[in-house]
Amino acid sequence: MYEPNLDALFPKAWTGGPSEEIKKMRMKVGEGIIGKTFKDNKSFILTNIEDVLSESSNISPDNLFYLYNSIQFKDLQTIISVPIMVENHTLCVLIVYQSGPSPLLTKDDQQLLESFSDQVSIALRNSRLYQTLKKHNDLLLQRDIIHNSLIKMSLQSKGLKKIAHEIGKMINRPLMIIDLTDNQLYSNPTTWELETPIESIKINTKLQSEPSFTKMESLNDKSLYIYPIIAIDVPIGIMIVEMEQDDLFPLNKMIIEQASSVIALEIIRRQSLVDSYYQKTNDLFNDFIQCREYNLIRSKANELGIASHSYYMSIIIHLHPHSDFHFLNMQMHSLITQITKHLGIYVSIVFGYGNKVTIVSQFNNIADEDYVKNKLKLIHSNWFQVHDELLKIGVGSCYPSMDNIAKGYSEAEKALSFLISRQLKTIINYRDIGINRLFIQQPIDDLNSFINEVFNPLQTDRDNTLDLEQTLVTYIENNRQATQTAKLLHIHVNTLYQRLKRIEEKLQISFSNTEDILKLQLACYLRFSISR
Repeated sequence: MYEPNLDALFPKAWTGGPSEEIKKMRMKVGEGIIGKTFKDNKSFILTNIEDVLSESSNISPDNLFYLYNSIQFKDLQTIISVPIMVENHTLCVLIVYQSGPSPLLTKDDQQLLESFSDQVSIALRNSRLYQTLKKHNDLLLQRDIIHNSLIKMSLQSKGLKKIAHEIGKMINRPLMIIDLTDNQLYSNPTTWELETPIESIKINTKLQSEPSFTKMESLNDKSLYIYPIIAIDVPIGIMIVEMEQDDLFPLNKMIIEQASSVIALEIIRRQSLVDSYYQKTNDLFNDFIQCREYNLIRSKANELGIASHSYYMSIIIHLHPHSDFHFLNMQMHSLITQITKHLGIYVSIVFGYGNKVTIVSQFNNIADEDYVKNKLKLIHSNWFQVHDELLKIGVGSCYPSMDNIAKGYSEAEKALSFLISRQLKTIINYRDIGINRLFIQQPIDDLNSFINEVFNPLQTDRDNTLDLEQTLVTYIENNRQATQTAKLLHIHVNTLYQRLKRIEEKLQISFSNTEDILKLQLACYLRFSISR
């Protein structure tokens, strides 16, 4: 029978005298009578020793040695060699040796063996079909066992750590699951994660939706099978298996595909539980900041898990809105993971709602305020590097006593409103807003309208209007000092007074009127502030 892996024919079955030594033979295609029959796909009969020796002249010494040690060729009279085909491909060769005082086999016997070979072909074909059906049936039975085992784990809420362990046992390969909603890793064996370049894998996987193989230099060029876990067109996890492409057998592939559904269900289940917790925390926190009575504040703080510390600081982070709720929700979970990772013990409570994340930070040393603010800058920077998107972060003032948390939260809201109204994507502390606190609730259109009331009359085509606008701004910025303003504008002070007179006429104001001066100062300040 021909063995493709060996590219040779080897004895598969024999009867009538050959010893076990014959099984050591390995005949190349075209070698000897057997190899020629296989190559030409034609039967033939040899009835004299000269023809036998002629056809056997290219047999290798090793094969001759094994052949002569297994069969006594005394008085060899006739050889018939017949190819056997299965599905139009030659699969094996049937060869008959006849010894004795005279030749007994004829052309009729050759035809008989050819007919017999057809029966052998049918038997082999049926055997193949049976083996294929049996293999498919066994695969289906294993699929049911695997499916039931994984579903049982899911229903029992065993968690991703246990699921990773069970999948690793099933495929007998190092395996890791990454939950992208909270950046948690679960591997089997547990130490495997220490050797894997996780960040590069996460970034690459977020850009693909189909499984793929990749080589990792840090793993000595070992091959990894990367299988994205997708839910509602959003990548929520990654399964990584250390295996070569040739090792992805149908059973292993089936296990990984089945496991991916269970992993997705587990991640979504955990995410739903967290979302429910955030909803409850949001409701409790809103009740808490409405409280004014001392004992009620303490009671609500206890419900929220806010412990007693010397100082508290409220922070609100605004995520860029997204039309896909599930995508936004996953981003929120990812951001909260970063917050808990970087702020750690300085977080009293943190929860997400909509596209906002609320943090109450706590510490006993006022110097820790700077530490928390620096960590916020790091979170802001890291988020941009990974997501190519900037966050808006409003920070309230640091206050002693939990009674002031509501006040700090109100300040964080106002700071965030300022960022949104100015379309700024940065971190701002309420105290750093300065006079802008007076305009946080003022619509940007109203502010622009106020600014235009001052500057539009100066922006006409006559009277050298650009000079009037620049003159007013420079005059106000220099605290109405005529000499200094004239010097900066490179004009004579009398020219400055003439321009100021025209400005008074156009705006119908007086530089000696305190209210008019305040109006001009506000217009100049807001114009600079909004444009920035």
